[in-house]
Amino acid sequence: PYSLLGTPLAFNWQSATFSLPSLVGYLFPVGIAFATGIVTTMVIAGGGVYVLGRMLGLGAIGSATAATIFELSGPVVGWLGWPVAGVISWAGWLFAGAVVVLRGRHRLAGVTWVAVAVALAVYAGQPETLASLGAGLVVFVAALLVQRTALLGGRGPILRPVGDLVMSGIAGFALGAPLLLPGAALLHTALASGRISATAFSGKVALSILVPGLNGRQIPGTDWPAISTTYSYVGPVALVFAVVGLWVQRRRGTVRAFAALGVVSALLTFAHPVVSILDNMVPSVRWQRGGLLVLALVLATLAGFGADALVRNGFDGAVRRSALAGSVGCAVVLLAAWTFSRGHIRPAAASARDYSFVGPVVLVVVTTAIVALAGRRTDRTPWTVTFGDSGRTAAVALLVLSSAFLVHTGAPLWFSRPAKASPRDLVLAKVVGDELLGYGAGTCFLHSMGPTLNTNLNYEMRAFEDYDPVTPRSYETTYLAMTGHSGEPIPLTPGIYCPAISSAALARRFGIAYVLEPPGASLPGGRFVTYIGPAQAPIGALYRVPGAARATLSPLAAGGKLPPADAPGTPAPVSYPGPASWNVTIDAPTTEVLRLRLTDVAGWHATIGGRTLPLERFDGVMLQATVPPGHYVVHLHYTPRSFVLGLGLAAVGFVALALASIMVVLRRRRDRQRPPPAPSVPPLVAASR
Repeated sequence: PYSLLGTPLAFNWQSATFSLPSLVGYLFPVGIAFATGIVTTMVIAGGGVYVLGRMLGLGAIGSATAATIFELSGPVVGWLGWPVAGVISWAGWLFAGAVVVLRGRHRLAGVTWVAVAVALAVYAGQPETLASLGAGLVVFVAALLVQRTALLGGRGPILRPVGDLVMSGIAGFALGAPLLLPGAALLHTALASGRISATAFSGKVALSILVPGLNGRQIPGTDWPAISTTYSYVGPVALVFAVVGLWVQRRRGTVRAFAALGVVSALLTFAHPVVSILDNMVPSVRWQRGGLLVLALVLATLAGFGADALVRNGFDGAVRRSALAGSVGCAVVLLAAWTFSRGHIRPAAASARDYSFVGPVVLVVVTTAIVALAGRRTDRTPWTVTFGDSGRTAAVALLVLSSAFLVHTGAPLWFSRPAKASPRDLVLAKVVGDELLGYGAGTCFLHSMGPTLNTNLNYEMRAFEDYDPVTPRSYETTYLAMTGHSGEPIPLTPGIYCPAISSAALARRFGIAYVLEPPGASLPGGRFVTYIGPAQAPIGALYRVPGAARATLSPLAAGGKLPPADAPGTPAPVSYPGPASWNVTIDAPTTEVLRLRLTDVAGWHATIGGRTLPLERFDGVMLQATVPPGHYVVHLHYTPRSFVLGLGLAAVGFVALALASIMVVLRRRRDRQRPPPAPSVPPLVAASR
């Protein structure tokens, strides 16, 4: 209720209202709920990849290596707190469930596993990442099944696991339907829909996989958009382990499948022609961002294979040669990056960039020394490496070093400090109260005169601004028809909407009771209230808009027709029993039109004394209804039918999976209780009888 004229927060995907980390966070005080969600996301991400490693036959150290590298990698840590990380955190669980399905020994368990993982990824709240994760799973499964074909000398069922995976996907989307259906309906009419132009990441982002701060953006605050580019690091140890795993265990079908997925992910991330083609085919999806997330999963999993090979085989010839090749390759890339790819950037950023080389260089040197010296025992040398021939000790040591590097690199991205409420915002919230606030200049994103975008929620202040990917497109079209321009201050940033309210007439149209104008500006037709900010240098002047209200009553025009959109109206008192309900008190001498400054999205219903009141669209973006004369209350509540239908589909999916499980248990119990068959009598013995 605090954004624009009320926007559906529960179904906008990004809020992740129903995600597992959010549900866990609800159990804790508000002050630590967000941090609790972050920790839960990390546990989900690392735990899923660890389980995946065990499903792939890796030992505890190899699985822990894959899990640790993935959950601490830049693509995951850089997006913690955003639904992007929430969705990708389920990657390990989803891939592990697919492995169970492909093995075919526990079909129902595998189908249920994948279905639940799909549903939880849906509830995590980011359709772009969900699409990329689904595409990655399809590539991985296809790469495994291709190896079963007779053409490649393989064997095993193909159609049955494909059918099981399709069935599990359908069941998963059914379980996620309470968010999927209303969320999809909102996305269809979203302001950001079709506005995202995907472009491949540059070569510097590829080098940042090894050197985190190559662009000089390792320090938070130096460049906010870098969150989707610079934070691609996994570190040199992960790359060395990945080379070992890819070479030593290259005959394993799962390693080949992950290698194929890595190639596809790299193309989606860094190949401009591929990204351009996909952008034309499926717009509004940042394929390069999703490809980078999946690539982090691939590198972490291959690193797990490498650590497992080191534990099982020690420093035999193949392990040593591939590890040395990986170390030398990292050293060459570091040297080339230092020499040719640093570019010309600001001095402060250059310092951060140069500092970011320290960690990778130290790790490459230490890794090379361990690989070159470990396991060499000769009586001719006066010293012996402490862990001798133990590949397990070396793997653990490298894992500890890699974890320290990743934690040190990611720590600056996350910090918290107590913050006091701004006196300016407190004064503004007190004056505005429960009314709607607009801004005379559309600069609400980085240079707002009032609270920073969306932080007005903390003051329970209603503001005519929004940072939401599913802001209805009708806002832009209506504002364009009224003013001649779109009202988007930052066209390249989808989801940000903060139109400038330039007149009292425009404010009345949207029910904006107060407008904050920048210094030196005034609101035509408005009444000055007070200055906001320090007396010596106020940040703006607050104006009251006469006649503006959230609900108004206007008499019908001649012939019983609806009055014009800008027709004057009498304010009708509004109370808010909840964030998704309105009570409007009506006192009308004749039949009139009730105009509600409320976003017209599917799901709003109105009643008078229990009887349905039909709602219509007003001015392209709001709601209105024709009400009879009398004194009564109109009740409005928001319950999308698609949400109710989604609950029904989720119930059907849950019951179907539960019944299938019960049937399997009963059949197994019946088979155990059935007496063994009598031994057959040989034919010759029967003839003699």
